[in-house]
Amino acid sequence: MKVRIAFAVISRLEEPIILVDEVLAVGDKAFREKCYTRIEELLAGGRTLFFVSHSERDLLRFCTRGLYLDKGALVLDAPIREVVDRYNADYGV
Repeated sequence: MKVRIAFAVISRLEEPIILVDEVLAVGDKAFREKCYTRIEELLAGGRTLFFVSHSERDLLRFCTRGLYLDKGALVLDAPIREVVDRYNADYGV
């Protein structure tokens, strides 16, 4: 419940940059769909989204660029498809 409230509050702020860390990993399908809709609205409005996730589907849906970190070190800074492909290659996915 705390994550739902936090996302609701943060997504309504007028800040130019929003940090979202695995918020879509919690909650039911209806909550995720509301989050997806709100994130798409923020992006359409020109906001910058810093999205932290292990969900390849969500990363490809919302991101154009990615940072691949491993043990705190930057491995790759590139278009999101390239970053996802490199991660999958490194981890045999």
